[in-house]
Amino acid sequence: MQRVLIVDDHPGTTEALAMLLGLLGHQAHAVHRGADALTAAREIDPHLVLLDISLPDINGYDVARALRDEHGRRSYLVAATGWGRPADRVRAVAAGFDSHLTKPFQLGDLRELLELSAAAKR
Repeated sequence: MQRVLIVDDHPGTTEALAMLLGLLGHQAHAVHRGADALTAAREIDPHLVLLDISLPDINGYDVARALRDEHGRRSYLVAATGWGRPADRVRAVAAGFDSHLTKPFQLGDLRELLELSAAAKR
């Protein structure tokens, strides 16, 4: 069982992902703002963070940098975004993301990310 933090400003997206992760046997926590993601990460110490780039308060790149500054590499960070150009992927890696996933993604993609985060050193 992994603790997963979902950060997306679309409640339907976070609710659906949280429900799916729960069915897969994981604990899912959803927030809709970057500042809330930083607070939630302190509280739950997530194994995996699915982080949208376009958030209403702080963009996902800055959230990722802040998470890395505060928590190091304890969490596996995934840019779960609609931005999928090569330049977006490069920017995500530079901000500290471990993976980049363009929405919409499939169940197989989610399972692969769970495997990658389980294999990553915490």
